[in-house]
Amino acid sequence: MVTSKTDIQGADKIRGSGVIVLKNFDGTNATSADATLTLTSADGTTATFRTSVPNPQVVSAEEVMCEVLDANPTTSGGQTIFQAFGFPTPTGPIDTVLKLCLITRILSSGKEQIVCQSISGLDFSPIPNTPDWSGTIPDLTIYRLR
Repeated sequence: MVTSKTDIQGADKIRGSGVIVLKNFDGTNATSADATLTLTSADGTTATFRTSVPNPQVVSAEEVMCEVLDANPTTSGGQTIFQAFGFPTPTGPIDTVLKLCLITRILSSGKEQIVCQSISGLDFSPIPNTPDWSGTIPDLTIYRLR
């Protein structure tokens, strides 16, 4: 997660949407976060990725999505985000290359203004007759640092 615009200057933007299902969610904990992401790179390449994160930290939408990205989601053919979009595969942890942003600033009025937000519109709600919750992300932006 980045908290400064300078951290993502010159980064590649991967845009898309996603669905996350929190299995056995009790309001704070879940046994897994199952995610499906449909992403498009700047050159127009689109791919769908899936992954499952055991025992995610459900403190914010951004934290869950960071864990989803760290789990290295793959296409049905086994391609990672890096392979599907032709990016070099990182030699270190994924979270050093793929970033989300949540940057705010305090206005002179004292109100907080969002400057950059990778996840827009996520709202988890219960799935009827199950202990699971689901949420859709209609507007997702992931930054790939070079």
